[in-house]
Amino acid sequence: MKSQIVRKILFLILLVILYNVQVFGQGASSSNPIEYTAIGEGEALLSKQIKQQQHCLDTLFVLQGGIVYSQTKMKNWEHITMAKLIFLKLRRLIWMNTEESKEAISRVTGVLCMKISLNM
Repeated sequence: MKSQIVRKILFLILLVILYNVQVFGQGASSSNPIEYTAIGEGEALLSKQIKQQQHCLDTLFVLQGGIVYSQTKMKNWEHITMAKLIFLKLRRLIWMNTEESKEAISRVTGVLCMKISLNM
């Protein structure tokens, strides 16, 4: 019976000692000013790096937007130039007013209708 009481008392003393060691360890690491300084410096460096990367991405997005705008404008110019060339060719064929020109006109208008239907 005494051995059980002694075991329980030793167990309680052991628990108290282990609890105190754990609490002391947490206090030592959470009140370490050097650790706070190191963490603060690391966070500052990370923040600086993230800002630099964000600035680079913003610049890249602006440049890509400019490229897309230029390509769209060039594509529109191509369509306008092609339409003008086709119009001039049709006008010349109409002015010629021969059988060959009438066949050419029907071919050109057929191609135009196909291109228009594909684009829509």
